[in-house]
Amino acid sequence: MVVKNKQPHINGIVCLNSDLTIEELGTIISKKLFAGAVFGGKEKHIYDEVPAIFIKDLIFGNSVIIQGSSQDGYALEIISDFDMRVNPHFKEVESYSVNMDDYLYALLEENLKEYPEIEVKKPWDWKE
Repeated sequence: MVVKNKQPHINGIVCLNSDLTIEELGTIISKKLFAGAVFGGKEKHIYDEVPAIFIKDLIFGNSVIIQGSSQDGYALEIISDFDMRVNPHFKEVESYSVNMDDYLYALLEENLKEYPEIEVKKPWDWKE
């Protein structure tokens, strides 16, 4: 569906539990979902509170980030990264939200089922 003069703001988050390091988790998720695109950038400290890694290049205009730790759990986030680089008329365009939590959950659950060391949490379990 195309909405004239509106820009989609895509967002999605799925929580994961694992004893793997953030880098090990990133390697598996990259291999299974992102054709081997490398997660990195931990040294950039994009979040103050928790470690985070990300895929350097945008995927369909979206940032892909894994944040967290094996002690507290992880979150895989997909966030729109629309700004002046993507749309020079951004200020003239309204946005609308497209939530992908359930889709990401289904995608991760299916693609990570051979990894018993990774638990994919249902969105409705962790939102409460």
